[in-house]
Amino acid sequence: MPRLQRRLCRSCPTRSTCLTRALETRSVGYWAGTTTADRKALAGDAGPLLPELDARQDELARSLAAAAAADRAQALHPAGEGDLWWYRRRGCRCAECRAANTAHRAAERARAASRAQVAA
Repeated sequence: MPRLQRRLCRSCPTRSTCLTRALETRSVGYWAGTTTADRKALAGDAGPLLPELDARQDELARSLAAAAAADRAQALHPAGEGDLWWYRRRGCRCAECRAANTAHRAAERARAASRAQVAA
């Protein structure tokens, strides 16, 4: 969920009512600063516990930020310079280099599929 939307929803005076409505109607999307997955996790609770939900979202955001920082620390190149060369030749497995490899492999598969269609 976008941070700005979560921040806006947390300051809303009708947030509890909005969350209750979203839980009752099994709505999809962002409601009361929660995602559909957040509300599915709350479905078994006696009622919407906003402070616990906020704490879970904050902890998830911290763990994602820590994972991104760890990934950046393991990169073998400066930020923003990851590419297929670093992935294949240097063995960098940061998110940038993995994404470059994934894009290259997808392009290879698309070219192979188009050649197969032309040959058929």
